[in-house]
Amino acid sequence: MKRLDGCISVYPAFQIKPGREQDIRALLRVIIERAESEPGTEIFSMAYMGDKLFLRESYTDIEGFKAHLQSVDDIIGDFFSMLTLESLYVIAPASAIDEMKALMNSMNMQAGLYALEGGFAR
Repeated sequence: MKRLDGCISVYPAFQIKPGREQDIRALLRVIIERAESEPGTEIFSMAYMGDKLFLRESYTDIEGFKAHLQSVDDIIGDFFSMLTLESLYVIAPASAIDEMKALMNSMNMQAGLYALEGGFAR
């Protein structure tokens, strides 16, 4: 049976800074390796279109997202130094919207925040 969707989803799109393509790919391999062992991380994938990067992230709940941030805390500065944020959308249960907004603001990221109102997840 499918469960009610209460996941936190984060969809950032970035411009990769010139000359940093290989560096960002290498760092993302580290991030994905860490994310694979995070119990609250359900999806962490990347897609490229030339020098643009799109991430698709999904976490079981707000605690899963915060655990991921803690997992990459030592390398997140390097990650962001190679990129320019173009857009960021967050989908979360209404109960987590304020906390997600605060977390995004703490990273100097402006997000479009969508309150989840229904659906399912596997």
